Amino acid sequence: MSAQFWSGSVSSVVAQGRADPEFFDPRIARVDRAISGAGSSTLESFVLDASRGASPTYADSGDVRVVKTANVRRFQISGAPAQFVDLSELADQGGLIPTNSLLITSTGVGSAGRTFLYTGSDSLVADGHVTVLPVRGTNTEAAYLCAYLQTPFGRQQIVRLHRGSSRQIEIYPQDLLQLQIPLLPTQVRQAIGDRWLEAESAVRISLNGVRRAEEMIEAVIGQNAGSWGTSSAQVWAEPISSVAVRRRMDAESFAPQIRSLQSAIASVGHRSLSDLIIETRKGVQPSEYSADGDVQVVKSKDVNYPEFSMASCERAHNEGWTQFLKPGQLLVNMTGEGSLGRAGVVPAGAHHAVASVDVCTLTIDARMALPEYVALVLNSWIGRRQTSTVQTGSSGQQHMYPVHFANLLIPLPTDRSGAVDLAWQRSVVDAAEARATALRFAEMVGAELDTVFARHIPSDVDLSTIPR
Repeated sequence: MSAQFWSGSVSSVVAQGRADPEFFDPRIARVDRAISGAGSSTLESFVLDASRGASPTYADSGDVRVVKTANVRRFQISGAPAQFVDLSELADQGGLIPTNSLLITSTGVGSAGRTFLYTGSDSLVADGHVTVLPVRGTNTEAAYLCAYLQTPFGRQQIVRLHRGSSRQIEIYPQDLLQLQIPLLPTQVRQAIGDRWLEAESAVRISLNGVRRAEEMIEAVIGQNAGSWGTSSAQVWAEPISSVAVRRRMDAESFAPQIRSLQSAIASVGHRSLSDLIIETRKGVQPSEYSADGDVQVVKSKDVNYPEFSMASCERAHNEGWTQFLKPGQLLVNMTGEGSLGRAGVVPAGAHHAVASVDVCTLTIDARMALPEYVALVLNSWIGRRQTSTVQTGSSGQQHMYPVHFANLLIPLPTDRSGAVDLAWQRSVVDAAEARATALRFAEMVGAELDTVFARHIPSDVDLSTIPR
């Protein structure tokens, strides 16, 4: 994006109480005037209050999930990262999020300004980077507010409110209350709210499909996550000879539970991940990202299965890359605490897309395994526990390298003839694909709602004004 210049009067700065230049960006101010001119009301008129969450005391065995910035997505609170607090401690930590509350991420360039409507399906608490705004009206009315704030119009106006610099931006609750909400005709608002709730419900219900798929794999190996017990304190000893043979000094590599898990996998048909790979390719590092770039870049944050959408990937201009991602290739995160080892599959229709430097691209032998099945195993507790034993590094900077794929075992049951049972793998994938179907539906609804608002607001949005 080329440099932008504009000027503003001192009186405007004083009247608005703002000294940050982005607030006066004419491209953003134009949209604000269009929303106000079409008829609007402040967000404050729709909500009971606005407050940040607390900085919770995390507990591995806690019973209430914490909503962090990374969890807030358009139609869901995502499962990763998953951190918890004890219900008994909530009196001192801000309490549960009220049903029918807007959740708005409020810190960080590219992460601030995302919105979700909490409908009360689970007990949740917000951390200190998320603003909670309980809505006065019905679910449908709250869903309309959420749908607007998720559009390019809404996100642009939210991000405009940020204070601070050097990527340490903050959006304060009192500023969010001044957001202008367009008052579209009542029937249109009702239809938008109902449509948003339909998409959110489909995504929430589809979570059961992934769990069913995981249970099918557990049944084959005869273990489940509960087999590991709940004690976080584990002690074991290992002969120095084993340390020398494995060339590992980290305790996780010798955990008895990992050995038990891999013995269970070895008792059925299986292969190491490296045995299933035809080709391995390292990702690229764009010199910069651009909203109008001609190449999509899949970063570590994007990689998942079945929760993977190319639409959420950032873009860059082609820097001479000639090898692009192909549908069906397996993507594996090679760095990061919490994201290490997470896998995804390049979807059909991907064009001019590359993986970033922290993501490894694998071509899987289709005679042995479906890439979607391998991704499900790697993303399950079965895969994550194994990944924890091969990581290198510490202090949140974990890494994994292609050589470590030999230590990750993939259960591959066989049929009566002794051949790998690809039909069984397909049945596992089909169970999880209900999730992918719901996410595609939600993505379609999101685009549909963006279009509805664009028809009613007489202005366009310069996407380069919304940090990604």
